[in-house]
Amino acid sequence: MKIRIISEKKFEPVSIKYPVQNPDFFDIQQPPTNTAKPRSQRLQIFMHKKVHELIWQHAGTDNSNEVGGALLGYYAQHNEQQFLLITDVLNQPTQYFASQLMIKFTTTFYTDLENFLQQVNAIYPQVIRLGLYHTHPNYGIFMSKTDIADFKRTHRELHHIVLIADPIQLEDGVFYWETPPAQSGAEQEISAAAGYFIYDTHNPAFAPHTAVCDNKPLLTCNPLLFEPNSQNKQTGQESSGIPPALNPVGQEKTVIAYQNITSLPHHNPLSMAGFNSRPVKEPTTMTCPLYNIRYACSSVPLKQYVAALSGNMQHSYPYHIFFPQEVKQQLAGWVSKTGIYVAALHGVLGYDTLKQMYFLYISGVTGLPEATTNSTHDMPSLLAGALPGIILNYPDVVGWLVVNNKSNVLPYQYFDVHKLLFTQNHCLGIVLKTGSNNLPDFENATLVAYDAEAQKPYNFYRHFFLYRQPFITTS
Repeated sequence: MKIRIISEKKFEPVSIKYPVQNPDFFDIQQPPTNTAKPRSQRLQIFMHKKVHELIWQHAGTDNSNEVGGALLGYYAQHNEQQFLLITDVLNQPTQYFASQLMIKFTTTFYTDLENFLQQVNAIYPQVIRLGLYHTHPNYGIFMSKTDIADFKRTHRELHHIVLIADPIQLEDGVFYWETPPAQSGAEQEISAAAGYFIYDTHNPAFAPHTAVCDNKPLLTCNPLLFEPNSQNKQTGQESSGIPPALNPVGQEKTVIAYQNITSLPHHNPLSMAGFNSRPVKEPTTMTCPLYNIRYACSSVPLKQYVAALSGNMQHSYPYHIFFPQEVKQQLAGWVSKTGIYVAALHGVLGYDTLKQMYFLYISGVTGLPEATTNSTHDMPSLLAGALPGIILNYPDVVGWLVVNNKSNVLPYQYFDVHKLLFTQNHCLGIVLKTGSNNLPDFENATLVAYDAEAQKPYNFYRHFFLYRQPFITTS
């Protein structure tokens, strides 16, 4: 395997709850292609089942030449255990290089890889390059002298790995640093062929992501890449304000049959019933508006939420918020009357079974009585006094909205009230100011939510969308 040296900064593991203890993950098992017995490893490795499928699809396209690609995901740690979550793979086209004896990852491929990673990092900044994979057609799972030399020369970090797959014998294995790389390059510091596990997830952060690409050879061998301005016909997604690069993929039928699989020890797969027992209302099953052709959505760039405010990425809901466009337009008129507007948000926690993603769907608002909104009380006190009655009468209340140009109220004061009123993770408060056109400024919104498990503010919102009401059809 011939590869060029790339420069990478030093990486520290991010804090993620270990997958076998984390309800964001389910169906964790050892794949049939990996026969290494589960053992105590310095670096445990978990791969999304779709990534495993894509690797083996590409590996099977050429049984004469070595093929390969790049592995991306999270370098993580929980307590003392370090582990990898492989969430993405980018396959190198055989047009770039093909040989029976070796694989060379070209400059063009590394440019493609950087473009892909930039798009993913716009939403998930902690996804990094974890290593490479390549095939050994019909000559087994081992690291050749060339593989060892290249690994020691170019993969110096503790999270770097190499996966080798044999597409004829249908087996694979991973190799990693047992100890920190030594200057002498001693061979024994690289692990023997190690086992790994595949998983599925409720959390779009830990699932494969799509991206935009205009490179035909790359598009051909990477099904999760799309041409610019293309329509994803499989999901029925319209060109509606969000590129395919921002959308986690759904499940598709796998090629390899998972039979007689060795399960991860001491793990019981978590059912939807178990997942719903977390501090959140039972979600409503519905198609995410982004993938529903009856909706037209426009993205609002949240200027305060470009990246998560915490390094902990173990939350699963809701990254996406959908707010009705017509209510935004009505807010200007309501605010012009009194200078402020306070309302309860109605809606549901939605769950798209195909995309396996949670989102907050806001269907409408109920304004607090005008006498209350004209009160001289500060806004947090106003919410604390008026919202309990509305929550009691309307079971679909999922949060609150304040439009107010006064700047003397700090976000933490709203948070203190919010966590007293709402104990469920998906409930949301929205604090808005109006711009020069008297319209609420959603781009500079302050979002207030509470993580009931971690007992701290919830700061993981990625997307805020304005949607138009679905088209009504009659039979």
